[in-house]
Amino acid sequence: MNQPEHSPPANRVAIIGALTHQVRRGVSIPVLNRRNDVAGFELSVLVQVPAPFGGTQALAVEVYDHIPGAGLLAQMPDGGMLAIDAHLEWRRPAISDEDPSPRGELLVCADAIRQPDAGEQPGCDIWLAGIVSPELHFNSHRQRGNISLAHTTVAITFTIARTGRYTLLTQSMRVPVVVPVEHPHAALLLRGGNRVAVEGLIERFLAPRDKPGVARELALADAWWEIERTRLTAESGNLEQGLQRYQRRRRAAGNITRTRVIAGAVSLLEGAPRPLSEARAGAMIQP
Repeated sequence: MNQPEHSPPANRVAIIGALTHQVRRGVSIPVLNRRNDVAGFELSVLVQVPAPFGGTQALAVEVYDHIPGAGLLAQMPDGGMLAIDAHLEWRRPAISDEDPSPRGELLVCADAIRQPDAGEQPGCDIWLAGIVSPELHFNSHRQRGNISLAHTTVAITFTIARTGRYTLLTQSMRVPVVVPVEHPHAALLLRGGNRVAVEGLIERFLAPRDKPGVARELALADAWWEIERTRLTAESGNLEQGLQRYQRRRRAAGNITRTRVIAGAVSLLEGAPRPLSEARAGAMIQP
């Protein structure tokens, strides 16, 4: 991910937030450890950070135990502050019989972890550089209805290098980027083909599932509860807490949590602004 000094970062994330322990089978743990589809170990942590428009949000961060500072996590108390240098990756889950064409998701992947310096501001800042997509639509923020947003994507290309090696691996992906239409830099993101550098904040947001997805999630929740209820009954566990988790899963079945970038500053590297009136005339207005 190294960039020449004169080039804007193509894919860089800086997180300052509070570690949230995760509960698995009644045990509070700082790091969730699992095996991936090719039997490799993967870790993930949950970090509480401020949301771009107020409030807080939980951000899942993928961690590999070989990165600098990964050893800090095992001893980190619930609520302990972390500083994480990271980048975005696009990943699709393995295809299964239940979901033959699963949608991919943006993941935040850690490059280094440390304790924050005094005075560092909590947040989840991101820097991108790439090409604006011609696809554009407008709607209001689902939780902040007074904020009108323009939605597009920015196609980025970044490299991963091995220290002291010649190997360079290049990855390309499209990152969802939204900007409030009243932002002074909004016009730079309204013209497809513009090459831009974006500084902003990561936002987790709820997107509605399609009908097959809702039915699938409800069926999975019901199947999970049948197994969990049997286990809790056999182990004299807390059925009330289990029922509450089941009810939360069913309530959440209609939505899925996604990741996007809220643009806070945009620099035009190549191209031209596009007037908002012209962009609205040629774009979709979504509910």
